[in-house]
Amino acid sequence: MVDNDNSFAFSPIVAVELGVIPDSLVYPNPVRERLHFNLPDLRSYQLINALGQVVLQGRQSGASYANLEQLAAGIYILQIERKDGIQETRRIVKLE
Repeated sequence: MVDNDNSFAFSPIVAVELGVIPDSLVYPNPVRERLHFNLPDLRSYQLINALGQVVLQGRQSGASYANLEQLAAGIYILQIERKDGIQETRRIVKLE
């Protein structure tokens, strides 16, 4: 792009690392009762409903789970924060 004074500059190229949690580390999905986390570097998690409300949150370490039994069936967003500060998001389907 050329500025009004006819000068131009190139933007630097940067690498972007997208952290993706393999399906085998957050399971099962869809879930009925317990959502298991097999993430040794997990710092915290939040489960958010379709209205944007945090309905469940916790701080976990190692292999653990969240009890979703009391939640209504539907689609939720799981936000995970790892110990290195990286945040990841996953869609979770809760069954009756």
